[in-house]
Amino acid sequence: MKKFVKTALTILLFVALIAAGAILIHKKREREKSIPKAKEYALVIKTIEPKIKRFTLTLPYIAVVKNEKSQIISSKFSGKVLFVKKEGEEVKKEDIVAKIDDTSIKTKLNSTKEKISTLKSSVSSYETILGNLKKMHERTKRLMRVKGASKEEFEKEQNKIEETKSKLLELKASLRGAKEELKALLNELSYTTLKSDIEGVVAKRFLNKGDLATLGKAIVKINAKNGNYLSLKLPNDMNIKEVLYKNKIYKAVSLNSASNSLKEYKIDINDSSLTEGERVKIDIITFNSKAYLLPFDALLDRDSQKYVLKIKNDRAVPTKVKLLASGEQGVAVEGDLENSQIAVMKEDILLKLLSGVKVKTLKGN
Repeated sequence: MKKFVKTALTILLFVALIAAGAILIHKKREREKSIPKAKEYALVIKTIEPKIKRFTLTLPYIAVVKNEKSQIISSKFSGKVLFVKKEGEEVKKEDIVAKIDDTSIKTKLNSTKEKISTLKSSVSSYETILGNLKKMHERTKRLMRVKGASKEEFEKEQNKIEETKSKLLELKASLRGAKEELKALLNELSYTTLKSDIEGVVAKRFLNKGDLATLGKAIVKINAKNGNYLSLKLPNDMNIKEVLYKNKIYKAVSLNSASNSLKEYKIDINDSSLTEGERVKIDIITFNSKAYLLPFDALLDRDSQKYVLKIKNDRAVPTKVKLLASGEQGVAVEGDLENSQIAVMKEDILLKLLSGVKVKTLKGN
């Protein structure tokens, strides 16, 4: 009997504890229901609605002015420099830009001219002598027929004629040599007066008045007025076709040459106001076609993929796009963006939007 009473009391106590616990849980739930829920505040963001259109993207770069027509004038004769045009002076084609002392050549020229004159006189004299010898020999030949002259006399005259002919040939050969020498000296003399082959400006003097010019030594550089072009070097992974210079588009031609991982381009501008070696600001055209133009803050880079965040039902939905090009003006992309609101915020905000927070949009331009 006692055992039964003890068991019943234990069961009653257990039931009472369960009932008390249920009452406490119920009261707690009632209190929680009475507490007002926390409000979900929307994150205010800026959006744009991109449209496909034609536009141009550019990037600033520095190009160097070059000119294939520019000329470095070097000495072809050794001597003292008597005159050199000053740097900055304008020159026309055939203008004298430098002179080298020609005293030694002129001395040789005078000597050679005298030699030629002497040789000419000698040739003339021997031609006269030869003519007279031939006439005398003909008379001796006639006299021999009537035995008025001896055979020995005839042969002596014949030998004299041959000697005179030989001497005359020798003199004529010397005369030809002297004339060739004169021609060479006159050619050398022309090297002492250096002229410009182009119209341009004296860019640099390598030698000054009084300096010694040696064979092959550069004396002056002339920058051509016409034919200027821009030389542009870009990374190998950049391929361009056009550049913008002074609000005008020019073609960029690849020279198919590279150094230090840089590809070289040539841009023909023919701007006479530029000087060879001058550094010029230009804009390379990275894109010039139709696409979606987005600001940089609209693009999100994740796992080497490009995304934009479309706003749908107050939430941001990531959408993959293809990046075509970038420039100072923004980025050109293609993708499914028609009639879409795209979030334009800093990267940290875009990443926050991916967590699913509610957004409120402010439309931009």
